[in-house]
Amino acid sequence: MAVIETTILDESKVHQTDEPAACYEIDVPKKYSVGEKAEVKEARLSELRGSFLSVLSEEQKPIDNEAFVMSEDELDPYRLLGDGPMDSILQLLHEEGKRLGPTDDLFAMAKEMEGLDRSTPKTPAQDAICSFISYYETLPPWVDKAQLQRGQDVFLAYSPAAALSLYYRSLVPGFSIPKITAVLLSTSYLAPPARPDQRELLAACIGLGIEALMPCEIGWKTAIQVRVLHAKVRYALLQRKGKRKWDVEMNGIPINQEDMAATLLAFSVNVLTGIDLVSGTSLSDKEKLDYLALWRYTGWLLGIECSTDEKTRLSTEPTTVEVPPLDPCGPPREGAFHNAIQRSYALLQSVVNHLGDPDETSVQIAHHLLQITDRPPPKAPVDKTKFYKNDLFYYRCYQCRRFIGKPLADALQLPFHPSPWRRKLIAMKSTFAWTLFRAYTIVAMKLPLVRKWIIQFHGRTFVKFHKRWNSNYQTKMEKLATARQAMGLGSSVGEQKEKSVEKRSICPFAMIANPDQ
Repeated sequence: MAVIETTILDESKVHQTDEPAACYEIDVPKKYSVGEKAEVKEARLSELRGSFLSVLSEEQKPIDNEAFVMSEDELDPYRLLGDGPMDSILQLLHEEGKRLGPTDDLFAMAKEMEGLDRSTPKTPAQDAICSFISYYETLPPWVDKAQLQRGQDVFLAYSPAAALSLYYRSLVPGFSIPKITAVLLSTSYLAPPARPDQRELLAACIGLGIEALMPCEIGWKTAIQVRVLHAKVRYALLQRKGKRKWDVEMNGIPINQEDMAATLLAFSVNVLTGIDLVSGTSLSDKEKLDYLALWRYTGWLLGIECSTDEKTRLSTEPTTVEVPPLDPCGPPREGAFHNAIQRSYALLQSVVNHLGDPDETSVQIAHHLLQITDRPPPKAPVDKTKFYKNDLFYYRCYQCRRFIGKPLADALQLPFHPSPWRRKLIAMKSTFAWTLFRAYTIVAMKLPLVRKWIIQFHGRTFVKFHKRWNSNYQTKMEKLATARQAMGLGSSVGEQKEKSVEKRSICPFAMIANPDQ
């Protein structure tokens, strides 16, 4: 059994004072200015880029992937590629005066078309919708249902470690990438409550069984709905004018192929490395390949290009031969000598190299995600800083540091507790929890019979969670609408404002929120 590490994180950079403001006086790399020397900037970014791997042991680190890492020049074209098929549908609907509104359902529209008289010619938009649905109702030849099931079992077997990885290693640092942050801030993505689409997709991918992801089932439909949502956001942002105009030159197309690949890698590769980190050992290549296959199929449904044979590009975009699909969880390209695992790990490192440069907004979002609580603030006037920056917040910051490494944690200004003795107490709690998670993960790895029981137990838990969340979601929506009307904000969920955020801060990552709240 692997040795349990109990090393306490280095707090030497924290000033020994009980003043709350001092908790931010850590070794924070300054955001580079216009006058920053090229070599200084490169050294700073190099340290940040290595932060994710710095927390892994030498045995856990992937084989040197430098030969497979894509350069910034190679990745830049993908920032100008959206989702050709879905973007085309929205454009055609707009031209026909049938713009797809916030509450319009693509499947409902497709069902209406089925009822049309066959003698009635379809419009270009209707043709495009029918073709789109028909295409994705057929599984790609590379999908192996048995492998997808094994991929789900990987998550279910190591759910505690995987969930921690999703939160601390994917959600917090991932949502802190400035070019992705631009979309979040423009669309109030982090405003409560969590969207059912996100929760249902995650639940279907990992807990509702493989049949839920098959054509026309709940997971399949939810993936398409999320894809439609992304297309709506993309279309709306690109239509903005004046001061609110989307800066394509700086940020690329909203929710572009690189952004979507980064998200998929956060749910796949980052989870695998997080499980390795928690367990102190490494998953087998077979488990990794199975888990990557699960997310490759999910990514295909979400609009991530996976094959040069697919006709996914618009006429104004480069062909798949000129700019091959990223296919982040797919096999290596023909003629390549590395395997699918190396390729996916290298692509994640490529994206981190390309986009990973936190700014002030990154700090704000990271802190927001770590402060989230189901507790409503007291009705009496209180200092919101003291309410949210409690022991739980500092504990989460400490845990996040263990997952992402010191350079990135410092760049996101994740503080230690200002009280010296509380810092030690948090460190001990963290180490105790880490030990329990490691033991649980290793048991699932080493004992087949126990692993089988754990998979079944976690699967039943996800199903129950999904049912409870569904039963309470409508009630939460009604309460939110009532609260918004009382504050004079209207009843639209899509127009969240700061007042409604202060009312209650519900985590946007649904699987760590209380389903009964």
